[in-house]
Amino acid sequence: MAAIIVAVVLFVGYRSVSTILAAAGKATIDTFKSDFSYAVEDASDSYGSRHKFEFTLPKKFDRICFVDSMNNGRFSINPDRIDNFYIRLSVEDDAEYNVFLLKEEKIEERFYVPSLDVLADYMCLDNQGLLEVWLEGVGDRACMVSATGSCLG
Repeated sequence: MAAIIVAVVLFVGYRSVSTILAAAGKATIDTFKSDFSYAVEDASDSYGSRHKFEFTLPKKFDRICFVDSMNNGRFSINPDRIDNFYIRLSVEDDAEYNVFLLKEEKIEERFYVPSLDVLADYMCLDNQGLLEVWLEGVGDRACMVSATGSCLG
């Protein structure tokens, strides 16, 4: 009888811990989405200014990729320039996503930031836990650039 009680307690405890960890991971992703979207909107209001932003990403993701936001309901990038099969399909279908969190090259999370431009139209960064991006205000949009690049020329 004691073995059954111990087994039930362990099972319930394991499920509770799993639920808590899943909720914490989801909260981290939601925080990143919110913080990144806010940073893009904030940078887009400051024409010509460049700001470095740092974000924490959950370790479960290997890479994060960015695509220019849509113009008139379509992506302007040639999908053949995108090296990830799943992101290429998303762009070809004009699905409204332009930020992709990847694990083993498969999309785990994705969302859309309407005012985001990417200097090279498409950029992927390895997840090192801390994501550093430079955003440059270009009017009503923010352009993601390298530390030395510029969208303004």
